[in-house]
Amino acid sequence: VSLGATSSQDPQVAFNQSEASATLTLGTAELAGDFVLQVLVDDISKPQAILEEHPDLPSRAIMATFAPKFNLETSYPEIVFIADQSGSMRGSENAALVFALKIFLKSLPVGVHFNIIAFGSSFKALWPKSKAYNEGNMKAANAFVDTFQAQYGGTEILQPMQAAFEQKLGDMPLEIMLLTDGEIWGEEQLFELIASQVGKTDADARVFTLGVGSHVSHTL
Repeated sequence: VSLGATSSQDPQVAFNQSEASATLTLGTAELAGDFVLQVLVDDISKPQAILEEHPDLPSRAIMATFAPKFNLETSYPEIVFIADQSGSMRGSENAALVFALKIFLKSLPVGVHFNIIAFGSSFKALWPKSKAYNEGNMKAANAFVDTFQAQYGGTEILQPMQAAFEQKLGDMPLEIMLLTDGEIWGEEQLFELIASQVGKTDADARVFTLGVGSHVSHTL
């Protein structure tokens, strides 16, 4: 990383603390994955404005960033993990899923309720209804996750997703975490189900997807 100027400028140009450039140490490289450049900004919470001027045309663009602060009430949701255990998850994908699930379980805050649903051609829930997060239920959840071997057949997620909505406790927000390699059947039907459930006037639900592996479905 070189500070003080961009790579396209004359190296003799005066030092400018707002400019920098980054180059690869190697002259050439074969990138097997994404290249990530992380930029850390001081005082990111302060409002900022950035002005860009076109070098040739009388054109300017400005970007303004505002960082509002809210004092929100503490929320204790119901969290349901829907874990893909279809045959396509065997091997490294299943190992990554188990690792991620165990981190999630350790990170749950006290006061939430949670459940785990494993699915493939059929599905199996840890409990009929979500239970409070405590030491005993945490041990039961870890033991359930330790049985995961990606042996549930195909990837049919519609029924387990529907079960998660139907079994919700009702007196707290619902957050669904879907962990899958993304190679599922019936995406459109799944999207329609989620839209119909989350779109209800009395609904308080959110659905998140964590793609496992290198060939995930971007539409999902």
